[in-house]
Order: sequence, then structure tokens, then C-alpha cells
Amino acid sequence: MKRLLFITSLFAFSVTFSQCVSGDCEIGYGTFKYKNGSMYIGEWWNNEMNGKGTLIWPDGSVYVGGFKNGLYNGEGTYLNLKNNRTLYIGEFIDEMENGTGTKIFNNQDIYIGELKEGKMNGFGKLIKKDGTIKEGYWKNNNPINQIN
Repeated sequence: MKRLLFITSLFAFSVTFSQCVSGDCEIGYGTFKYKNGSMYIGEWWNNEMNGKGTLIWPDGSVYVGGFKNGLYNGEGTYLNLKNNRTLYIGEFIDEMENGTGTKIFNNQDIYIGELKEGKMNGFGKLIKKDGTIKEGYWKNNNPINQIN
């Protein structure tokens, strides 16, 4: 009975803390499980996510792409199932959608173009679910100087 209690306590201890579960999570390639249930599989440098990798959250959201200093940076794909249920494929700077990309919204609208800090900014095209197309310049998700 004491042995069963010890094993149960050991298991509970190991699941409640973040830990490297395989590979090298300092400088190399490894799999790290966080105490919130998220898991990162990919390249590490100085104990941080750096290079190419995949981050999976318990709700099923997934980011696949580049990391720099523990944040997603560079080219990547982010499927967000938690908040607004969007799919974004494009450029990131410090975990924000920045640069050129394609974003598919929960309502099935599709935006292709420039983004800044996660918002439609610059030239882009919004294709609405009903087939309507808005093309032109955007500022903070609002159309300005539309072509059509």
C-alpha cells in the first residue's frame, strides 16, 4: 500500500511540473511538456524555443514554424481553436501576425495580404463567404481606398 501511494505521488509530481520529456531541451532538439498541458517539439537554444518547432496547446490549437527567444517568429502556421477559431499562414514577429499572410476566419471569410500586429494593415484582399471581394488598403481591420 505504501508503495502504491509513493508511485501515485511520484506520478502526480511529474505531471504537474514542466519538464523535458525527450531529447535535448537546452541546446538541440527535444520535446518539452509544460504544466498547463502544452507541448513543444523542436529546436532549442539556451533553454528557449529557437529554430523550427511545433507548439501544441491542450485545446488543440497548434503553431508550426519558426521560433526566436521562445516566441514565434518568421514563417509559420497558427491554428487558433481557443479564441476566434482562425487559421493564419504567414509571417510572425514576437508572436504577432506581421508581414504578408493568409488568414481564414471562423465565419469563412479569407484575407490575403499585409498584416501588422495581428490586424489587416496595408494592401490586401478580403474574400467574403458570399463571394464579395474587397480589395485595396486596410488600416486596423478597416478598409480604406478600396479598389472594388
